[in-house]
Amino acid sequence: MKSTFIKIALFYLPIMMLTMACKEELIVSLSNERAISKFSFSGLTPIVDATIDEANKKITAVVPPATDITQLTPTITVSDKAMISPTSGKVQDFSREVAYTVTAENGSKAIYKVLISRTKFTGKDILSFSFNDLSPVVTATIDTATKLITATVPATADLTKLKVTTTLSERASIVPASATILDFSKPVSFTVTAEDGTKQVYTANITQQIITTIKDNKTVFISNTKGDAYAINAETGELKWKFSIGSSTSNSPIVDNGVVYFSDRYVLYALDAETGKQKWQFKDGINSLGSTPLIANGLIYVGVDAKMVALDVLTGKKKWEFATDYYIDASPCIENGTLLVGTSSFPFSGGDLHTGSLYALDAITGAKKWMFDVKTPVTNNPCVVNGIVYVCGRSLITDSYIYAINVNTGVSIWGHSKYTAIASPTVLNNGLYFSGQEYYVLNTNDGSLKFKYNNTKFSISYSSTSSPIIYDGLIYVGASDRILYAFSATDGKIVWELKMGEYISSSPCIANGVVYVGGQDTKLYAVDSKTGKTIWSFETSDEIKSSPCVIDKKGKAYHTGESGFVN
Repeated sequence: MKSTFIKIALFYLPIMMLTMACKEELIVSLSNERAISKFSFSGLTPIVDATIDEANKKITAVVPPATDITQLTPTITVSDKAMISPTSGKVQDFSREVAYTVTAENGSKAIYKVLISRTKFTGKDILSFSFNDLSPVVTATIDTATKLITATVPATADLTKLKVTTTLSERASIVPASATILDFSKPVSFTVTAEDGTKQVYTANITQQIITTIKDNKTVFISNTKGDAYAINAETGELKWKFSIGSSTSNSPIVDNGVVYFSDRYVLYALDAETGKQKWQFKDGINSLGSTPLIANGLIYVGVDAKMVALDVLTGKKKWEFATDYYIDASPCIENGTLLVGTSSFPFSGGDLHTGSLYALDAITGAKKWMFDVKTPVTNNPCVVNGIVYVCGRSLITDSYIYAINVNTGVSIWGHSKYTAIASPTVLNNGLYFSGQEYYVLNTNDGSLKFKYNNTKFSISYSSTSSPIIYDGLIYVGASDRILYAFSATDGKIVWELKMGEYISSSPCIANGVVYVGGQDTKLYAVDSKTGKTIWSFETSDEIKSSPCVIDKKGKAYHTGESGFVN
C-alpha cells in the first residue's frame, strides 16, 4: 500500500510542479507599463504637442489665444496593453486641471495631471468708436497711426454728456469703459489694456457742428424747362432777378467768382451773379450743349454734341476742343489735371447701338491721355475720389456697366453689370452710393454689394434722375413717388420725407444746413435739412429739371458736386 502511494505521488508530483511553474510564468508575463508617451491636440492648427514630465506625472501645453480650452479633444498615446481614462479623443474642459489614469495590463495605475493654458491676446486696439444714442448715429474716425479719434456731432448734442460705445480687440479692456457718459468738451484719453497686460492710449477729440442758419446764405440760382433763369434770395425766397436763356434746359447753373453760368440747348451764358447782366455768351453753330459746365484752371469745360470744348472763363473764347466718339450728355469732372469726360451713343446711334466711353484729357491742353470702353451710354456724371473715377453707364436695352478706373492709367480696378444706376453716384467711407431699382451701396474696393436700401416706400424709376447728396450723415435724394427723402447713410432709416407736387429730377444742393431742390411742379424749395420742414418755396414759369447752386454771404459756392458731396 505504501509502495503504491509512493508511486502515485511520484507520478503526480512532476505534473503539479509543472502547473505551478506555468502559473508563475503567467503572472510574470503581465505588463506593468502605464505611461503616456504622447499627448497632443491634432485638431488645432498648427498641431500642439504637450510636454510630458514623466517623473512628476505632469503634462502641460500652451495653445493659441483664440482656442476654446473648455472644448478641446486630445489625442493620447499610452503604453502597449495599457488603458487610459478618460479615453483618447474625448472632449474635455481644460479650463481646470484634468486627471488621466493609465492602467497597466497587470492592473497597476499611474495618474497624470494635465494643465493646459492659452497664450494671452496682445491686441489693444479700439476697433470702433460711436455715439449710438445720437440720431443719426455718429461714428468716429480712428487714426491707427496717431491713435487719434475724431468725430463731429450735431449742434444739438450736449458735448458734456455723450455716451460712447466702443469695440475693442478680443479680450481687451478700456478705461473709461464703453457705454459711459463722458464730457467731450475737451480731449478725452482712453487706455486700452490687452489681455497680456500691455497698454495703449487713444485721444478722442470730439467737435460740434457749427450752428448756421439760412441767414448765412445769399443767393440760389435755378433754371427751368421754359428757358428762364432765376436768382432768388436764399434767405427769403424772393426774386432778385430773372433772365431768359431762350429755350428749354435741364442743364444746371454753376457759380464762380461772382459770375453765374446758365446754358440752354445751344447757348452758354455768363451773367453777373449780383445783377443778372450778361458778360458774354458762347454758341457753336447749331451744335447742342448736352451737359452742365465745369470750371477749373481758369477754363470752363462744356460738352457740345460730340466734342469737349474749353473756354476762357473771363471771355468765353474757345481755347481748345476735342472730338469724342459719341455725344456728351454727362458733365465732366477733374482730378489732378485730368479732365474726365463720358460719352453716350444715344443721339447718334441708328438701330440697337447702346454704348459709351470715358475719356481722360489733359485739362490744360485737351490732349487725350486714355479712353475706356464703358460698353454702356454714360449719361450719369462720373464721380472721382482719391485718384479713382467711378462711372455708371445706363441703358434701357442692354446691360448697364459700373466701373472703378484708375485716373492715372485708365485701367479698370473693377467693373460689372449687376446694377443699373439712373443718376450720378457719390462716394462716402468706401461706399459708392447710387439710385437704381433700389438705393445701392457698393464697396469701392471691389464693387461688391455692401447693402441696399430696399425700403418699400422708395419708388425709383427713370422719371426721377435725382442724384443723392450726403450731408451730416444723411442721404438726401428725390424719388419718383414725388417725395424728397432724408435717410441715414448707415442703415437706410428714413429721418424725414417731404411730399412735392410732381416728379423730382433735380438733385438737391445743401448750403449751411438748408436743402435747395427743384421739382417738376415748377417750384424751388428751401428745406430745413434736420426736420424736412419747408422754409419757403418759389414758383417758376415751368418744370424744374436742373439742379440749383448757392452762394452764401461769404461768397462760398455750393453745388450738387461731382461726387455728390455738399460742395
